[in-house]
Amino acid sequence: MSYPIILCEDQIIQLNQLERIIDNFILFHDEVFKIVLKTQSPLEVKKYLKQFRPKQGIYFLDIDLNHEVNGIELAEVIRKYDVQAKIIFTTTHDEMLPVTIKRRVETLGFVTKIKH
Repeated sequence: MSYPIILCEDQIIQLNQLERIIDNFILFHDEVFKIVLKTQSPLEVKKYLKQFRPKQGIYFLDIDLNHEVNGIELAEVIRKYDVQAKIIFTTTHDEMLPVTIKRRVETLGFVTKIKH
């Protein structure tokens, strides 16, 4: 079984950096993990969920996506389609950690990005 990895980050430079980090990890686990979607749009993630209904996906989500749907709201949608999802938030907004707990999206991790 391969675990699908989905990346959603509105800043292309940070999206590409995240992809490189994960690709380096996958080099040693290429049969186990695969990046199946890399996007700047939460709507693309929703479309992917509806079309492919992934199971046990690993989702790296920015909280502030500069979109009407933020990363926390997207995580709530992900939970409806993939109840065993592992969700990791990447953000410059440390103050949002309590919100993820309050909204019960069962976050696996919270990675603080450096502001540029």
